[in-house]
Amino acid sequence: DGVLPSNRRGHGDNIASTAWGAQNTPTSTPSTRRHESHRRGVNATQYNPGKRSKSLRAKFGADDSNVVVLWAARLVPEKGADLFADAFVALFNNKTLLEHYPGVIDRIRIVVVGSGPSRAQMEAALPPDRTVFFGHLVGDELRAAYASSDVYFFPSHTEAFPNTLLEAQASGLAVLAPAYSVNRALVPAGSGHLVDEHAGPEEFADGLFT
Repeated sequence: DGVLPSNRRGHGDNIASTAWGAQNTPTSTPSTRRHESHRRGVNATQYNPGKRSKSLRAKFGADDSNVVVLWAARLVPEKGADLFADAFVALFNNKTLLEHYPGVIDRIRIVVVGSGPSRAQMEAALPPDRTVFFGHLVGDELRAAYASSDVYFFPSHTEAFPNTLLEAQASGLAVLAPAYSVNRALVPAGSGHLVDEHAGPEEFADGLFT
């Protein structure tokens, strides 16, 4: 199923993909120890749904009736900046989705956290009445931005280990991402929706719902 509308979830003290951990548990054999892969995770005392802020959502142009879709990254083509913007252009021009989900689509707000050379192009493509660009955030401001959103949209097809997917899930967000190798481990069933690893804008737009 798609990720809209999202269901917010709580997590324990540390979030890490069970599947990833199972595939990368260090062995005790000395001859193989040099090739070990180590588990990675996010401390959910820092990233958790409790950091959700109504005042920050108001800065997003959202209240509790809206669905806030977040992306946090450096805004460059190789991270998927063009794909992110094009997916929303496709969504807002998809007559079938508009007819089937008019109430939800009208309530979508887009939040982009990060800076980079693709920002101007993204600002030109995304609807200004639905979109907020926050620039570079770190620390508590970044954690609050995660927790105050509802869906994490991850457009990159190339990142080796996208830690932002773990940060988003620890913060209670459903995630939308391409199903290339590591993402299949980092996004377990029930945590979001994976589209085809070569998906284009239309597939990502559909993935929000189907």
